[in-house]
Amino acid sequence: MAAEPIVLTEYSNEAEALAAEQAFLASNMDADLAAAERTARSLAQFFEEDDLPKAQKYIEMALTLIEKRKGTQRDGAYASALVDLAYTKMRQRRTEESRDDLLRAKSIEDELGLLHLSTMPLAKIMSVMGDLEEAERLLREGIAEQEALPLGEQTELSSMFSHLAMVRMNQGDTEAAGSLLDKSISACKVNFGESSSEVGGAYVTKAGFSKMTGDMDAAVSCL
Repeated sequence: MAAEPIVLTEYSNEAEALAAEQAFLASNMDADLAAAERTARSLAQFFEEDDLPKAQKYIEMALTLIEKRKGTQRDGAYASALVDLAYTKMRQRRTEESRDDLLRAKSIEDELGLLHLSTMPLAKIMSVMGDLEEAERLLREGIAEQEALPLGEQTELSSMFSHLAMVRMNQGDTEAAGSLLDKSISACKVNFGESSSEVGGAYVTKAGFSKMTGDMDAAVSCL
């Protein structure tokens, strides 16, 4: 089960975002908590490109609004916002804080039986922190969850195969890594289409891997 979707506003330029920010901060947020949450997350999405501290501030505001609206933190929307918060902290190199936010999100997803949005970023964090065994465990759980979804909805499957390949390579198993990258390519074709940019990216990754392992013929065949 996935968390409830939220449609965010996409601001076309900074002036539009700043005007929305000014109106938002001057508004009575309690009058429409759902609308205030959407605006906070929309502003966070805009500012995450150039102002990560401000993006973090608005995600944290969204978390407060969600808790007010739902009456609890144990909710899919709250877990989803925690994942967004973790990504923002990850980009600020606040690794341990990011991990803790993702563990909180995972706890909610586990409890409510939600699709795990936390798996991929948490696996990346564990890899960065040097815990390759935990990264592998998370990715294998995530792959099983993704494979249970209908074709076309397995949007993270190829990325999980690719990241697991890097984990296995760092563990010294290049044969398994190559096989996993082939699975990543296949997952891209099935879920995004043969001519998609995702497939192209997966082939580039496999080419880089083949070059790194000295198989130049395989590298050329991927390009």
